[in-house]
Amino acid sequence: MRVNSLYLNQKQINQLIFLQKLSLPADDPVTPSEEPEGEWFLVYENKILIAFGLITPSRQWLDTAYLSRCCVHPDNRGLGIQKSLIRRRERFSRKKGYTWIITDTSTDNPASSNSLIRCKYKIIYPSSPWGNENSIYWAKRL
Repeated sequence: MRVNSLYLNQKQINQLIFLQKLSLPADDPVTPSEEPEGEWFLVYENKILIAFGLITPSRQWLDTAYLSRCCVHPDNRGLGIQKSLIRRRERFSRKKGYTWIITDTSTDNPASSNSLIRCKYKIIYPSSPWGNENSIYWAKRL
């Protein structure tokens, strides 16, 4: 299911926050109000949110989308859900006319880096890094 940030209901927002806190305990959750142009790709199992991916317009590059966040519930990892969410967001970005996608991962998250490698993303070295000192930067031409 794809939902624009402006159209998420309170139950969906609460589920997004819960899953982010569970999956990324060191990070502050990203809320729809912080990403008003974002598109959330939601994966449910028995009406329970088990994964999501967020995509937004890049603040760094023109004609570029940004894979902002992706979380998969710990019980559902290793099933290819993250790669599926990457590919769904790529298709969406192509339809919107973007020519590139960028993202970043943390050096302590090899699973996400490996998913990006499998989806043909390449490491980049931006002149103006947007993450922290532990960030690895990625890009893919659509």
